[in-house]
Amino acid sequence: MVLEATKVVSELLTMGLVQLYYCQEPYGEMRLIPDAKAFELLSTGDVWRVPAAGAISVRFSATDEAAAVFFNRDSS
Repeated sequence: MVLEATKVVSELLTMGLVQLYYCQEPYGEMRLIPDAKAFELLSTGDVWRVPAAGAISVRFSATDEAAAVFFNRDSS
């Protein structure tokens, strides 16, 4: 299942539909991860484990372009 999740998120990242972020758990500020680093992180098992409280996690979020495609919103 991890391999499939990695493939799906990687494809969405390539298509510009998601971006990856670092986040201090549980509700810290999200900091954008550059695409090159994001692809590298996706290939590690660590990003697929549930983070402990206070840990730095990797999250993904839909881009404005994804919102426009999937929710019929204006991306400008």
